[in-house]
Amino acid sequence: MKSETVAKVIAVGIILLAITRLIAGDRDGADYSLYQTLQGWAMVIVGLGVWRLGKFIGGEIKNEPCDLCHRTQRVTYVEFYKSISYFVARRTVSVKGTLCETCLRKCYREYTVPTVLTGWFGITAFFVAMAYVGGNTILAIYALRRL
Repeated sequence: MKSETVAKVIAVGIILLAITRLIAGDRDGADYSLYQTLQGWAMVIVGLGVWRLGKFIGGEIKNEPCDLCHRTQRVTYVEFYKSISYFVARRTVSVKGTLCETCLRKCYREYTVPTVLTGWFGITAFFVAMAYVGGNTILAIYALRRL
């Protein structure tokens, strides 16, 4: 079984477990605390991050020109997403390509910090922003460890 498939199966398992935990809610008369709700959503974020990470696990590290700075050095393929939210609308911007370590760090900051600061304004934007921040962070950690 390919590593991408294994990662996606794990991600689906984590997401299903989190959703069951969120839906179960008030079971056996016990109060369902805010902590348990946040824990469930954190599991969803991790699951989405693992899902996105699945396609990068088998990726190669190559000595090629970086797509941003065009210097020849060790690069790997990454995708980062940014969610810019206005109270009534939302916009998603992404960068995809083979990046070196320096450009990877720069893109991670440029795409994650604005999402943390402005990606939460709106109901759907709140959930999209959580998924983007979680996915960007997991992907950046994985890619930086490989470079």
